[in-house]
Amino acid sequence: MIVDPVVWTTIPDSHPDLDGDDRAELIEDFEGYLRDRFGDRYELVDKAGPATLRVRASLSDADPQWPLSNVIGLILLMPWDMGGIAGEVELVDAVSGERLVAFAAHRDGTPFLIFEAFTRFGQARHGMQKWTKLLIKLVESEQ
Repeated sequence: MIVDPVVWTTIPDSHPDLDGDDRAELIEDFEGYLRDRFGDRYELVDKAGPATLRVRASLSDADPQWPLSNVIGLILLMPWDMGGIAGEVELVDAVSGERLVAFAAHRDGTPFLIFEAFTRFGQARHGMQKWTKLLIKLVESEQ
């Protein structure tokens, strides 16, 4: 399995309050999730060869949460600034480049993930973890 570096794809109407450091942090986190989860199941390599798959991923938007507003919201009933994340993932044959799986996703935060509501990108990170698990399920269902 080859995991390409995750990239940021700018889209119109994305959240303007994300700076380069925020984007770099989210990219690093998503790439880490992909490498860790796939590395637990498959050999990670740098060069294409027979029976090698390549994962390509990009993030295109993130809605940061404001933890202080969620503390206040929790006192009243529940956190209200849930945040979110948007991105794209594809899985290709590393030799031929044939696309095997591709999806674009947007995940809004949820008040049911209480602990994730108290960090700036907790809900976004949870979304990236869910996408990684989905991709692994898709790979393993095809074997």
